[in-house]
Amino acid sequence: MNYEIKIFKNAKLLAEQLAKDFQSLSQKFISYKGNFNVALSGGNTPKLFFRELAENYRNKIEWSKINFFWSDERCVPPEDKESNYGMAKIELLDKVPVSKKNIFRVHGEGNPQIESEKYSSAIQKILPNDNGKPIFDLIILGVGEDGHTASIFPQNIELINSDKLCEVSEHPVTKQKRITLTGKVLNSARFIFIAATGETKAKKLKEVFNERKNNASIPVKFIKNESGKLYWYLDREAAKYL
Repeated sequence: MNYEIKIFKNAKLLAEQLAKDFQSLSQKFISYKGNFNVALSGGNTPKLFFRELAENYRNKIEWSKINFFWSDERCVPPEDKESNYGMAKIELLDKVPVSKKNIFRVHGEGNPQIESEKYSSAIQKILPNDNGKPIFDLIILGVGEDGHTASIFPQNIELINSDKLCEVSEHPVTKQKRITLTGKVLNSARFIFIAATGETKAKKLKEVFNERKNNASIPVKFIKNESGKLYWYLDREAAKYL
């Protein structure tokens, strides 16, 4: 499979390397085609990554040439503490010179189905297209303890193969509505960075990387990016069984 695993001593060092690689990749794409289209994720590891970017890369990245999207969003207002956009805004976007016109958030406060369709339209309008698939330059993802990624859970793993660009999802426990990019979009990105930290992810990641076992109910196992490059960023605790 076309992936590379990077293992770090702790989450801080992981976030530092993630920021360094983000800066390098953004520079290459901006130099090549004039912009950089990226989809962010939520969670604790991205928060460390955002802080690293804001503190050490404010003047080292051409922020005005980056278009920001999200891999998924909870259906809450942007000021809600659970909003992925809200967290990125506080930790990163308010601290670097990004133009508002380059920020494309999911309107989680609206009707989920309508906002899912609107987000699909926005993505189609802005991103380059290859046989009906919008192509992100980079998508950053995380992994849940159940193996979910974006908001594709084991209970709705069919969203991996959805023909749509975005779908309405539901958290299996809280029943919170979410809007997520589908596998069709995720696997079409030129680069995918998947970051996971902590011992609570270790057993599931062991299953993900067990090529001999058919884990048809683990969503992140279906993130393969056959036409691009996939990088895993793990701390020692998350990688302890690999």
